Amino acid sequence: ENLWIILKILEPCDFSRGRFSDITPGTVHASLKGSVIFAEIQQSSDITYRIYDFDRIDKDGKKRELHLDNAADVIDFGKKVEIKNTNFKNGETEKNIIKNKFYSIDKIKILNSYEDSCSESMIIYTVLDGNGKIFWNENEFLELKKGENILIPVDLKVQLEGNFEILRTTIEE
Repeated sequence: ENLWIILKILEPCDFSRGRFSDITPGTVHASLKGSVIFAEIQQSSDITYRIYDFDRIDKDGKKRELHLDNAADVIDFGKKVEIKNTNFKNGETEKNIIKNKFYSIDKIKILNSYEDSCSESMIIYTVLDGNGKIFWNENEFLELKKGENILIPVDLKVQLEGNFEILRTTIEE
């Protein structure tokens, strides 16, 4: 009976390009290969409760263990997943996607050049589309392309150049 209740809340979602959902603790979620990009901003945890595992096999040749009772205890059955459209409109180049007490995520479209630094947190860039370069300390740089992530230490001034879209994540205190 628990399995039926859990699977019933897994409703299909429209995750077309530019859609974003903040998956908070207690939210049932899954991904199919190639279906979405995950930007996991999370506190370290050794706990994952599997309610379905797509018949995956572990290194001993057995199906991986499911945790139906444990999962049922921590699922927030009343939570509705909010899906935000993060596509830019009317010449926008920067959009705050989420800001909570733990982290903030902005989507930024780099058109030629963008300068950045943060004195309160490291910055994590995730390249969503396109490619470019990131410069620091005058002559040092890295090439950036879709799917790559880079961590910028606190107080390091950087300049991003190119034509690409990024997620900019900072940690809130």
